[in-house]
Amino acid sequence: SRADRPAMCLALVLAAAAPSSLTLKYFDARGAAETTRILLAIGGIAYTDHRYSIGPAFEAPEFKADKESGALALNLGRAPLLLTDEGAIGQSKAMERYVASQAGLMGATPFEAARIDMVAEHVRDVRDAQMRKGFSRMARGKTDEEKAALSSEWYGTDLPSFLAKIEACVVDMAGAGAGGRRGGGGGGQAPS
Repeated sequence: SRADRPAMCLALVLAAAAPSSLTLKYFDARGAAETTRILLAIGGIAYTDHRYSIGPAFEAPEFKADKESGALALNLGRAPLLLTDEGAIGQSKAMERYVASQAGLMGATPFEAARIDMVAEHVRDVRDAQMRKGFSRMARGKTDEEKAALSSEWYGTDLPSFLAKIEACVVDMAGAGAGGRRGGGGGGQAPS
C-alpha cells in the first residue's frame, strides 16, 4: 500500500548500504563489543559473532594465537575487531560509529552526527566513572564488602545522577532535532 512505501524505501536503502559481510571478533562477554552488537541488531545487519572462549583462569588460547599471528594488529593486538569487506576496524567507538552509519542511525547532517557522538561520549564518561569506582569482580585490592559498598553507592547515587544529566541533554536535543528526528524549537521539551 501507499502507506508502506516510506518504510519499504528505507529498508531498501539500508539494505543497499549495508556491507555484505561482517565479522565481529571479541571475547564471549558483553564488554567493549556489546554496543556494536546492539547496533547491528537494531539496524538488522547480519554478521558473524565470533567469540573467543575464556577459560577459568581467564586464558583465551584462540585470542592469543590471533594476537601472535598479527590478525589483531589494526587494534594494537586487542579485541574487539570488526572485519568488513573493505578491511578491519579496531577501537570499539570507531566500530560503533561505522555500524550506526551503516544502519542509518548517525543523523542526517554533520551537526546531528556530532550531537549523537556527543551523547555516546557522555555514556563513555559514565562507563569510565563506573570503572574508576573499582567494584567490578576484576578489581583488585578491595574486599568483597568494600566492593559491595561501592556498588551500592554507584547504583544508588552516582549512576542516577549521571543518567539524569544525560536525560536532560537528550530531551534538550530532541527539541532541536537529532538522530533523524525533527522536533520543534530550540529544546527543553520532549517531543510529543
